Amino acid sequence: MILLVERWDDNARRLAYSLAAAEYEVQTVVIQYDGFCDDEVVSPYEFFIYGGSIPQERSPLYFDKLELSDYWELQSTNSGGEIYDYEQLRAKLFYAEPKDRRYIRIIDWMDKEGRVCCSDHYNRFGHRFAQTVLNNQQKTVHKTYYHPDGTEALTENLLTGDIILTEDGKNVFFHSKSDFVIYYLLCAGLNVDRILYNSLSVPFFVAGKYCSQVNHLAHNVLFWQEPIAEEIPGNMRSILENNTAGTDVIAVQRKDAFEKIRTFDVDQKRFYSLGFIYPELRENTAGSDALIFTNSDQIEKLNELVQELPEIHFHIGAITEMSPKLLQMTAYSNVSLYPTITEKQIEALWKKCDLYLDINLGSEILSSVETAFKNKALIFAFENTAHNRYFVAEKNLFRPESYQNMAAALRHAVAAQRGMEDELKIQWNAANAASPQDYRRVIDGELDFE
Repeated sequence: MILLVERWDDNARRLAYSLAAAEYEVQTVVIQYDGFCDDEVVSPYEFFIYGGSIPQERSPLYFDKLELSDYWELQSTNSGGEIYDYEQLRAKLFYAEPKDRRYIRIIDWMDKEGRVCCSDHYNRFGHRFAQTVLNNQQKTVHKTYYHPDGTEALTENLLTGDIILTEDGKNVFFHSKSDFVIYYLLCAGLNVDRILYNSLSVPFFVAGKYCSQVNHLAHNVLFWQEPIAEEIPGNMRSILENNTAGTDVIAVQRKDAFEKIRTFDVDQKRFYSLGFIYPELRENTAGSDALIFTNSDQIEKLNELVQELPEIHFHIGAITEMSPKLLQMTAYSNVSLYPTITEKQIEALWKKCDLYLDINLGSEILSSVETAFKNKALIFAFENTAHNRYFVAEKNLFRPESYQNMAAALRHAVAAQRGMEDELKIQWNAANAASPQDYRRVIDGELDFE
């Protein structure tokens, strides 16, 4: 059984974790390879780049190890970098997450007019594994993938979708990405008795074509992770009407999408609401320590909340230095600051804090909201600062001008153990958390498919 996903994003990670937590042995196959997939997943591109023998050691390319022409200068921050030839900008660097480690993921090379002419792609092994070429209209034209020795492994025409694989000195042609992925599945020797997939794009077409080749393949499952518009997508309707791609069940992983589907005139028995299984990293102790991670000094209503809630201790961490404005918060006895925070400090704070305030106006750092959820911290946010509403109960989202209501809710949560427990149940249910039993009901065929 394989899990076939379009890309290795947060939802794909959550689904893979959920399947493992439900004790299924599933090999995750990622179609869109970006070079920084986790070790436990595989990719058709990576397979053919390395000839099926993936390096054992990871050594990403650190930004200052990039070889430059004489007199060129590389300037870098924790979010990205730029290469200059005197005053001429020659390239922009994009780092893999977490960006503060400054491992190169993509380099966009520019012409004298400041247009991107090509992009070099690096992976977790520090190998420049691909290059994308753009035309004068800044549209991607083709992408070439390379073996570690620099020889060409395959080329993808991004305009027509054709792929040419160089294998044993010969070229193998594919007219679609789905044909290429099926060829990979056969070459890699994976156990493909069932296909679980999360997209009506390439994974859907792969499941359908593979199904036509292997007659016993059945009971595939689509895990739908996107919103639903005003009507059922065409490929999903094909599943409902024709059992296309051998798909019996559509597991809907968003509550809003499931509720929308319930209003459609379709076979409702084919749909099941199924969220994710989340690790429970610690138990909430109903303490009064609140954590905030930020990359700036723009924290909504911080002064007001600190003054309103002397009984709550605010711990504020940043991966960079802090501005004088933020450092002034040490004047309050219930505030602790952690500039240039270390991993050891971060770990200690997650163990200590039972509340998380998603109230910084800048971008989210350290995947803090989801991490707070997994650590059973009760999460509060303002409507203009919430970075990941999926993990925040609606009742704990406040307008900035209603900060006193947030203060009252925080005060209530820490007033008694029972209050915190009830709030965490609401938060857990709002995120559509599932159990291993929920997954077994869908995957083991205990549902009525008739």
